[in-house]
Amino acid sequence: MGISEAKGYDAIDALAGFAEPILEIAQDEDVMALLKDGDGKSTIERLAVAVPKILKNHREAVVQLLAAYKNIPVEEYAEAMTVQTILADAYELATDKDLLSFLG
Repeated sequence: MGISEAKGYDAIDALAGFAEPILEIAQDEDVMALLKDGDGKSTIERLAVAVPKILKNHREAVVQLLAAYKNIPVEEYAEAMTVQTILADAYELATDKDLLSFLG
């Protein structure tokens, strides 16, 4: 069951799973500087530089985020993840309008 199907207290728990990994990444000043708008670069250009740094330096947080999005335990997600599932889940998360509006 993914986050969009979570109901009741499971929905709250699923959303709570985003707090810690997002905070970890947001506290990385180097990453935040790379993502900051106003440098004349497009969003794609900024992401092309920031995403590899996020994946390398915050891989546990990335797995936590993706597991929270899929609403499954981190260990379960980590054991089953492949490059294909990571890319698909990351894309799905990045294009989830309801979740993005919640995260602001």
